[in-house]
Amino acid sequence: MGILLLLETALQLQQRFSVRIRFSNDRIKQCRFTGTMLKGEELDKILNIICAFNNVTYRKESDGSIMIEGNGRN
Repeated sequence: MGILLLLETALQLQQRFSVRIRFSNDRIKQCRFTGTMLKGEELDKILNIICAFNNVTYRKESDGSIMIEGNGRN
């Protein structure tokens, strides 16, 4: 897998796990990284890795959606 925007990855995760992923600001959506998401990995594990790499956090909302927030990498 090549370089991805966090927004692109979120769209893939939404489809794969049938969950809504939101962002607290547009800057986070533009964070770039490289990586491979293995089939069979749990959503929480994938989000933990992505968030650690991009200097953001995530939390599960009461409606079942996921909010990604923070300033993102510089």
